[in-house]
Amino acid sequence: MQYAERVAELAEERDPAKLLAILLAAHGDKVTLDEQDGSARIEQVRWRLFSGLEGECRPEWFEGWRGLYEGVLAVMDRGVRLDVTDRLDFGGECFVWEVKRYGPPRGF
Repeated sequence: MQYAERVAELAEERDPAKLLAILLAAHGDKVTLDEQDGSARIEQVRWRLFSGLEGECRPEWFEGWRGLYEGVLAVMDRGVRLDVTDRLDFGGECFVWEVKRYGPPRGF
């Protein structure tokens, strides 16, 4: 994402998980961040950005939105991966975002 560095500068945060939590909270959503053993779990209990559009919501909406954050995190640290393990748009209790570090493959 071409503005990722500027976004991080304005947020005064370079850590990928903390920056993601800040960006999600900036939408007006409640988020919680739990960091353990080099990975982070962020829970987002509502999706204010698309509130009221639940009947029209398509999975592609979330996938596009998630892609923006994947781009930002890739600029901040190419060694992290963003996974989503639960989704409000699929009937889950919250979005669960997981930021994990990965290394090179050890062989196939």
